[in-house]
Amino acid sequence: MGRSDRRTRVLLAATAAVMGIGGLSFTQTASAEEVPAPAKADTAVGTETIAAPSALQPPPGNRILATYRVQTGVQVYRCDTGVWTFQEPRATLTDSTPRFIRHYGVQGAGGTVVPFWEAVDGSKVSGRVLAQAPSPRPNSIPQLLLEGRGQGGGQLGAVTYIQRLNTGGGVAPPITGCRTGQLASVPYTADYVFWV
Repeated sequence: MGRSDRRTRVLLAATAAVMGIGGLSFTQTASAEEVPAPAKADTAVGTETIAAPSALQPPPGNRILATYRVQTGVQVYRCDTGVWTFQEPRATLTDSTPRFIRHYGVQGAGGTVVPFWEAVDGSKVSGRVLAQAPSPRPNSIPQLLLEGRGQGGGQLGAVTYIQRLNTGGGVAPPITGCRTGQLASVPYTADYVFWV
């Protein structure tokens, strides 16, 4: 056997070995992507990790779709007979790309407010509060776990759960000086985690 035949066999063996390793890597990657990531007590938002109370964790089998932070937002209250009543959230959320989501509320049956999140692609999701926990910041609205009901086939159409975490501000003003019909828009911050 000549030198060039030996070189050819070595090259073929090396190529086969590389292809085998590449195939193995591809198979491992594909399998890892098929298995949903387990829900964690800590949720990553951008480069920051946010502690999420265990009561606000979605059931196993759900995975994080996206995380958004309030860029600008208020909680709107209306004074009714000397008491502030929650009317709706109004916020613009952004992620790190930046993509935007509009957050607002719609008056539902019995005067309850149904929160909505709407993406630029027209998809949206409504939420129903399942659980709440105190904010890590004093004088702030509670953190929430909401069940999602997606509409449309786009970015938010398959959302099953939404977490509102790391809340700051947004609490109704003091009752003192509340005049019937008066509106108050109270700034707030929060991180929203969308699960599928």
